[in-house]
Amino acid sequence: MHPRIMSTFIHDNFLLSTDTAKRLYLQHAAAQPTLDYLNHLTPKEGMGSQINALSNAGWLSRFVGMLTDSRSFMSYPRRKYFRRTLCNLVGKDPDNGLAEPMVTDICFSHAQRYFRLPGVEAANHEA
Repeated sequence: MHPRIMSTFIHDNFLLSTDTAKRLYLQHAAAQPTLDYLNHLTPKEGMGSQINALSNAGWLSRFVGMLTDSRSFMSYPRRKYFRRTLCNLVGKDPDNGLAEPMVTDICFSHAQRYFRLPGVEAANHEA
């Protein structure tokens, strides 16, 4: 794809449709370290369906997030795509003060605890 077309398509607010989604992504998801493992990922609809299903079942706050294959060049955009999709879906709900820690947990902390990864800390961004 031509770089000029790509730069107008992929921009800072790509997939983030509300101010809350933008704030959640920029302050709580974007800078989190990546935990990569071999996995095959689904497109936007699959990610959104999984996030919505977990939310409807009351399990979203416990979700470990999406894992990627760090050996693949495509892992980085997929991780960013997932985090933006997550922030966009969470950002559409009324803000009750619980979104920020939940997004950080889903993007990093739950996987860190699950895989028992010492010495890796979540990025902390205060508004």
